[in-house]
Amino acid sequence: MNSDLYYWPRALDWIFRAEGGDSDDPSDRGGATRFGISLRYLKTKGSIGDIDGDGDVDAEDIRALTKEQAARFYKQDFWNKCRCGELPPALAIIVFDQAVNTGVRTTARMLQAHVKVRMDGIIGPQTIKAVTRAFRANPSWFIASYLGERAHYYHVITLANSSLAKFTKGWFNRLFELHEYVLEIIS
Repeated sequence: MNSDLYYWPRALDWIFRAEGGDSDDPSDRGGATRFGISLRYLKTKGSIGDIDGDGDVDAEDIRALTKEQAARFYKQDFWNKCRCGELPPALAIIVFDQAVNTGVRTTARMLQAHVKVRMDGIIGPQTIKAVTRAFRANPSWFIASYLGERAHYYHVITLANSSLAKFTKGWFNRLFELHEYVLEIIS
């Protein structure tokens, strides 16, 4: 199934809701953020990240970022890199959300560990096949157990870096809300 046709817009709607508007929390390593697109990420885009065209990538570019530009970045660097369009729809949204929140390689490795395939950090045909098989066997269990692993991940990184503790409540709320959102899709 190709989730791009119907589920990409739903995934994008979810991510804009989950990520919110503008923020610039000194504890957030991403720096200034708009629509969930951080300055740290935008700097990796080189000249494409120079939204305002002034020759550098800085907080002014974050402020100039449009929702449409953010959507293009999300599609190219998160949805497509995680091959979400090839995953079962509810899972595609979960994987996309995690890629935005924790990064593509972390997401791929967690997904691979969950289905017990080689953890190379790249979602390829073997991962997609194993994930799809496991998901179809019991979608509700797969979703709950995978989101549980994400909760554990947040716990572990918070233990390793106590400055992240202030984000824990928001991360857990996000997981609960995401769980409800995708359950509507599979029911």
